[in-house]
Amino acid sequence: AKSIPVCLQTSYLPYTLCHLLLGRDLAKESLFDLLKDTCDLDPARAEEALNSVSVDDYEARILMVTAGSPAFLIRRTTFDRSGAPVEFAKSVLRGDRCKFTVSLNADVRGNQREVKGNLIGIKTQVS
Repeated sequence: AKSIPVCLQTSYLPYTLCHLLLGRDLAKESLFDLLKDTCDLDPARAEEALNSVSVDDYEARILMVTAGSPAFLIRRTTFDRSGAPVEFAKSVLRGDRCKFTVSLNADVRGNQREVKGNLIGIKTQVS
């Protein structure tokens, strides 16, 4: 079966906290496990923003699509328990291979209605 790339992810880590990760193969090891076990960091929460974008020439080459093709861009900042940022990640996902599902729950409090959303997951579709 032909391997089709779905996502290009780039993570940025603070050198002063994560220099021990230089040379590690992050394709074979979990970044978050390494942050805990090697760097003594405890990623506790993250904030993500999702946008629609068009891929540039470099992203198109990696994702095997035409430059200008639609994609999803996710920017994530991960924080440790003290609130300090320990990672910034940029993920570009092929628009023709990914679907996002969101679950919304409504809480009724008095006359105000509050809607909270959670990203359930990314489903990849390979044709």
